[in-house]
Amino acid sequence: MESSFEERENDMQLACESSVADERYARFELLSAYLDGEVTAAERKQVQKWLDTDPQIQKLYTQLLRLHQGIDSIPIQPATPSALELSEQVFQRVDRQQRGKRLIFIGGAAIVAVVVGAINLLFGHDSPIHRVADAPQAPLELDSEQLTIALNHPIVEIPSAALLPSEQLNESNKK
Repeated sequence: MESSFEERENDMQLACESSVADERYARFELLSAYLDGEVTAAERKQVQKWLDTDPQIQKLYTQLLRLHQGIDSIPIQPATPSALELSEQVFQRVDRQQRGKRLIFIGGAAIVAVVVGAINLLFGHDSPIHRVADAPQAPLELDSEQLTIALNHPIVEIPSAALLPSEQLNESNKK
C-alpha cells in the first residue's frame, strides 16, 4: 500500500514540476516573441507586467536581449554559390584559357608567316634554291635495249613447277 501511495505522490510531484516547467517554457517563449516584436497587445501588457514585478523574468529578459543583440552583430557570410553558378564560372574560366591558347597559336603562326615572307623577300629569285629549280634539265636518255634484256633475263629464276603447260591452263579456265 505504501508503494502505491509513494507512486501517486511521485506522480503528483512530477506533474507539478512539469506544469512549472511548462509555465517557465511558455514565459520564455512569450518573452522571446516580445523581443522579436511578434506579440499581441494583450501579450505585450502581460510581459511588461512580468518585467515590472518578477526579478527572474527581468534577468531572463536581459540575457535574451544580450543574446539577441549578439546574434544581430554576427557578420553574415555571403552565401556560397550554387552548383550551377560554380559550373558556369568554371566553364567561363576554361573558355578564357582556350581563347588565350588559340591567340598564342594564331600569333605564332602569323610570326612564322612574316619571317618566311621576309626571308623570301630578302633572298628573292637569286637564291641557290631558285637557281636549281629554274635551271633547265637535260632529257634523260633511256637505253631500251638494256630494258629488253632485263625483261628477257629475269634477275631471279622462276621455278619451272610454277609454270603451267598451256593445256592445263586452258582446262582450268573452262571450269
